[in-house]
Amino acid sequence: MIDVSLSKSFLNPKSVAIIGASADPKKTSSRAQRFLVSHGYKGKIFPVNPNREEIFGLKCYPNLKSINEHIDHIFVAVNGNKIIEAIKDAISKKVRCATILSGGFSETGSEGNDLENHVFKIAKKGDLRILGPNSIGLINISDNVILSANAMLELQDLKKGSLGVISHSGSLIGALLAHGHSRGIGFSKLVSVGNESDLSVGEIGKMLVNDPNTETIILFLETLRNSNEVAEMLRSAQSESVIDTGVLKMMEGALKVSHLQAREIMIPRSQVVSLDHDLSLNAILGIVIDSQHSRFPVFGESSDDVSGILLAKELLPLLLRGKKTFQLSKFLRPATIIPESKRLDVLLKEFREHRYHMAIVVDEYGGVSGLLTIEDVLEEIVGEIEDETDEQESAPIQLMSANLFSVSAITEIEVFNEFFDVGLADDEYDTVGGLVLQGFGRLPEINEEITISGFDFKVTNADRRKIISLSVRQHPTNGD
Repeated sequence: MIDVSLSKSFLNPKSVAIIGASADPKKTSSRAQRFLVSHGYKGKIFPVNPNREEIFGLKCYPNLKSINEHIDHIFVAVNGNKIIEAIKDAISKKVRCATILSGGFSETGSEGNDLENHVFKIAKKGDLRILGPNSIGLINISDNVILSANAMLELQDLKKGSLGVISHSGSLIGALLAHGHSRGIGFSKLVSVGNESDLSVGEIGKMLVNDPNTETIILFLETLRNSNEVAEMLRSAQSESVIDTGVLKMMEGALKVSHLQAREIMIPRSQVVSLDHDLSLNAILGIVIDSQHSRFPVFGESSDDVSGILLAKELLPLLLRGKKTFQLSKFLRPATIIPESKRLDVLLKEFREHRYHMAIVVDEYGGVSGLLTIEDVLEEIVGEIEDETDEQESAPIQLMSANLFSVSAITEIEVFNEFFDVGLADDEYDTVGGLVLQGFGRLPEINEEITISGFDFKVTNADRRKIISLSVRQHPTNGD
């Protein structure tokens, strides 16, 4: 669920206080106030600096407590203990959001990390949400809220568009603004998350998914700090029909790969089809034919002695030429050895860069514990990859997320009833596709929806003749 009041205070605040505002236009700390004014901000601006009475024609306040008006959002451009003071004052004023421009936090090492955690804990107790620290700010072009210190905002004619950006890098946002300006590309909102100590990419992403001015979202992530939040954002996008179920599954798979290790998906040693180094050609051909694999690990005197990898296709010349002598070692390629702790995203990159397709997995003592192929990793992202030799075993009803199911249109009503424990009539039609087709009274198009007997059906795949698949959500009953 989106906190609407938080979203408004964050993306479109009606009042902003600039902590550490400067009257010197050459200083970075002057930019937030100048950019708000120059780009047409209609809300109230409160510069805060104990050494000034006014800045750029606006009354200046010594601290937040001296401002006798409500404040939605503060922009913090001070350092050290002054940040903590500003955060505590913001809590006392019941401010919802704080953008922290200042650096010197986790990006600098352990001391900075401790300071960042300390600031976060204080803010959390006071229900104050933080963007950053080390954030260049947020740029809401749709609503003329330019709360940022990015130098590219000296531009006066920012083009409005439907493209949203969430980035760890503040400099990338500046580059996108520059390139967009030169090419006539407009943006809706651009957010620099900085160190992402509190407000996450996923949480901000959900705000943009629900933003009527944003149609496309670009994510630039230097690391994935909270995959669960990003996954929630993707599911929110799917529920709003921004992405379909297939794309959702693929992107969730990519997120999962980012933190899985080789040991979690490897084929265990007991199930590996392998070859002994002293096998005859006929014996090897028998194993190749029976298994229908294309690559085989070859072991020496023991199961931990990896001699190399045999590609089955390299045996074809022997068969065509009718060679009677055979020495397996001459056909082996070097084996890639990886530890059980190898992250799958790193492994996938290495598969692509070094152009190999199989890796032998070893434990901490160097013993072979299993193997992985590039197909195994890809299947974690895109789902099972079937070829012409695989038997079709996909379930007709599959759980996609909480109370959301993917259902094949040829699923029998009887099977559907048993799965959901309901009693849909099957006297006029035999399949779920037939039920939905009758409900529409015509062949529906992809993404069309209909409610039938307490179920929301959405067509996710179809052709000119038939419905192929549906997403199904069951309405809660009074007993739930």
